[in-house]
Amino acid sequence: MPLALSTSWNSSNHNNGTQLLSEIKSIGFEDVELNFSRTASIVEEIVSIAQRGEIKVSSVHNYCPIPQGLTIKEALPDCYAISSNDEQERLKAVSCTKQTIDSASRLRAKAVVLHCGRVEMADRTRDLITCYNGGMKNSSRYNELKDVMAKERGQNIKPYLDNTLKSLEELNRYAESQDISLGVENRYYYREIPSFEEIGVILGKFKGSRLHYWHDSGHAQLMENLGFTKHKDYLESY
Repeated sequence: MPLALSTSWNSSNHNNGTQLLSEIKSIGFEDVELNFSRTASIVEEIVSIAQRGEIKVSSVHNYCPIPQGLTIKEALPDCYAISSNDEQERLKAVSCTKQTIDSASRLRAKAVVLHCGRVEMADRTRDLITCYNGGMKNSSRYNELKDVMAKERGQNIKPYLDNTLKSLEELNRYAESQDISLGVENRYYYREIPSFEEIGVILGKFKGSRLHYWHDSGHAQLMENLGFTKHKDYLESY
């Protein structure tokens, strides 16, 4: 299976799809993942290029195109959360994700990569990273911070995970209708969904469906470095 290069590599250097893809092709790639923060006009241009067979789009990262009314800087994958307790935001997240699925279908891609929301709590992942980088891993301060993070997340996860599962149920049906797979990505920040265990919950609920596990090696290694989950456990389990 050919390697695909994410357009996040060079998308900030170009304001049109032709130049963006030409640079990627010039270094030998024929397959790409279309990253988030692409405008509707650039997506349309890349659709035309892909449909002419000049490039292969293997996957698309949600949200793509950027949600209407947002700037490129605002249109991060987590700008709207499918886990949100605000029902209007959750529905907006589902709607924009469906637009990404439509983009993937028109681009002849096979998969859409999803961020699955977060627990609304103060995120201390970077505080933990600062301690780690300062050589303080397994110090009393480090372990106390980890314990506080785990306790707060555990106490607050249920409604957010329930919302995620509710959203994924609708998105799974829509992806099935468009013949697109959905990749549930392991995450970087500790408060984000899914945790290692929650990946299993999601895959168990949607076994045999359009939902699959999408492995980010950097995110998995961070979780191992910080002492939460071993990298190989993601791969062996999912």
